Amino acid sequence: MEKGVRLASLVPFLVIAAAIAVLLIAPAALAQEKRETLKELAQEKRAVVQEKTLEIREAVKEKVAEKVGEKKENVREAAQEKREASKERVQEKREHSREVLKDKRETLRTKVADANAGKVKALDRARLKEIADLNPEQAKERLAKLKVVKADENFKVRPIAEAAKEARKKAFERLKEDEKTLKEGYKERLDSLKEAKERLRNCGNETQSDDCAKARTGAVERAKEAALKAVDRLVTHLQKLKEKLQSSENIPEAEAAERIAKIDALLSEVDAIKQKISAATTKEEINAAVKELKDAVKKVKRASEAHSQGLLRAEINGVIHRAEVAEKKLDCALDSLEANGTDTSAIDAKIAEFSSKMGAAREKLNAAKELLGSDNETKIAEGKTLVREARDLVQEAHRLLEDIRKDIRELGGKPCEEEQEITVEENEAPETSASAETPTTT
Repeated sequence: MEKGVRLASLVPFLVIAAAIAVLLIAPAALAQEKRETLKELAQEKRAVVQEKTLEIREAVKEKVAEKVGEKKENVREAAQEKREASKERVQEKREHSREVLKDKRETLRTKVADANAGKVKALDRARLKEIADLNPEQAKERLAKLKVVKADENFKVRPIAEAAKEARKKAFERLKEDEKTLKEGYKERLDSLKEAKERLRNCGNETQSDDCAKARTGAVERAKEAALKAVDRLVTHLQKLKEKLQSSENIPEAEAAERIAKIDALLSEVDAIKQKISAATTKEEINAAVKELKDAVKKVKRASEAHSQGLLRAEINGVIHRAEVAEKKLDCALDSLEANGTDTSAIDAKIAEFSSKMGAAREKLNAAKELLGSDNETKIAEGKTLVREARDLVQEAHRLLEDIRKDIRELGGKPCEEEQEITVEENEAPETSASAETPTTT
């Protein structure tokens, strides 16, 4: 009973304790709940912000892509318009160039009458421009010096048969060997001559001594031997030059004959000196002959330089003739491409430039020809400069020719194979076939 009374008395305290506990725990629970709620709200907000951000990014991306696309399209259209305009200008320029070329030919035909129509047709661009600017009488006079020939890119002014070329080559190699042999003995002969002169100097004014008499005779003999070998070297050099002239397929026959005649005249002069050296018996006679030999050496050096440059000029001129053939074949290829509807406007300007360079080179070679035929060293030097300038122009034109051929191949065309008509100077027209022997011999 007492136990029940005590428990009943504790109930109010327990209720109060429970109430206090509830008061203490409730705020913490509410705070936790609030934090959870705020966390969920923050996550939802972030999710909404991310979604909005993605939407904005996509919208911006689409807008930028649209703007870029429009800009690219505008650029493409502008570029296309520019290409079309450029193409039209090039085409107009090409058509104008063709018209100018055609008008020049027609004008020149009118100037010189129908008798020269074939020559006018065969002119390359550079020669056409040169002659079209002349008055009628000058044009007729200029055309009269030209001859039309059919040629391929192996054209030679003076064709030589293979057997003859081989014989020339062998003869030239023999002369080179002879020259080498003579050169190898030069130092030995010079040393022997120095020794003989030294022995003679040791004699002083002695005239009666047998040794001194022998020394004088020995000095004359050594001097004669050295001089005769020098003559042999000079003759060999001239014969080598003569072989080169005779074997050149690009030098006109008349010019080759003229140059060979000059070499033969020098050979005769040197041979006369050789006879004097051989007949000399005294110091005075040998010295006089050697003086003549030294003068002849100077002449040979000048002539050798002129003839060598003349050969080089002829070789470059041969390249120019073959370039004229190439120009005609390229024009033929362009005509074929145009007939199939292919636009060849970009190539024509290059061909005009190519022809212009070759024409300028030809003018320089013509100017050099007279200078190189002179015995004057200054004029020869001027001629050499012109030949070098012509060679440089030809090299530039050759590189341009390779570009033109490449352009034509890329368009699906190729230069025509058949021979073409070109104009050459009257004296450059070949009179024999490639199988004919050249009339000149060593």
